[in-house]
Formats: sequence, structure tokens, C-alpha cells
Amino acid sequence: GEMVERTRPHVSSEMKREGKRLTVAKSRRDAEQQISLMKKKAESNRRSEDSKGGLVIVKATYSVGECCLDVTVPLQFWVTESLLKLASSSFGNMLGFYDVAAENQNKMNSLEKGNGIRGEGGWRDLFVKSPEESTHNPMLHVRYKFNGNMFEMTAQDDEALLLPSPRAVPIADVSDE
Repeated sequence: GEMVERTRPHVSSEMKREGKRLTVAKSRRDAEQQISLMKKKAESNRRSEDSKGGLVIVKATYSVGECCLDVTVPLQFWVTESLLKLASSSFGNMLGFYDVAAENQNKMNSLEKGNGIRGEGGWRDLFVKSPEESTHNPMLHVRYKFNGNMFEMTAQDDEALLLPSPRAVPIADVSDE
């Protein structure tokens, strides 16, 4: 018999992209499931902190480009004795989070392929909030209440986070007006 040369099937870049897209979709589902498991303790934490004028996470988002994840519940979940301490590692690896940068990259790739609107000043520009908030580096935006005052701050991915923070900007509490 003749020897038949077998080669590995070529994995197209399209198949690789699809694999990454599915992995990100699973990561997002996992994060959503983790958040639903954290809700009860986070809510009890919030009530306890609120009653003593402690640290209440009002709204928190982890975002890059147009990809945004609400992480209010996970951050409140981690509050202990009116403090939130997060080590300097990617927030995307924490429970209740996922890699929004990978999801954003997938969306950018599909835009480049022509599956979306492109061009000068396209809709993507509407989502860029500040120069440091490029389309590659996720940012954590946190609005919180402490001692009856409202504060806001932004942390870069991989940055250690300590709340309450001296870097936070005091803001008028629009909800109580």
C-alpha cells in the first residue's frame, strides 16, 4: 500500500476568532452567574454599611470601548468594615468580572470585517469617555457613598484599589435633591 500523508486541518483565523468569541461569551455568562450568587450577601452588606454611614457602592462599571459590565454587586460583596481593598491585578480575573478587553477586541475585529458601521467619527467614538480610556485598557468606574457623602473615582486595570480613597472626587448627590 501507498503511504497517505496526513496533515493537520488548517485552522482558519475565522475559526480562531469564533473560538475566542465563544470563550468570551462563556466568561460573560460565568460572571453573570457569579454576580447572581453574590447578590444576597452584597445586599445585606449594603444595608449594614448604609445604616452606619459606611461604604456603599452606588454604581460600579468595568468597561473598555463599548463593552461595559455592571460590577456594583461584586464590589459591595467585597466591602468589609467600611473598606474595599483590591490587590493590584486585573479586575477581569475577579469573581463577578470577566475580560471586557477581549470582548471589545472581538467587536473591533467584526467591525473591521465589515459587520458594522465604520468611518470617520463612527458610533464607537460616542463611547470613548476620556483619553486614558483607550479601546484597549479597561477602566473601573466607581460611585460610592461614605459618611453621607457621594464620591466618584476611576481606577485603571491592574491598579490596586482602596475605598474610601483620598483620590476620589466628591460629587453632589443628585438622587437626594
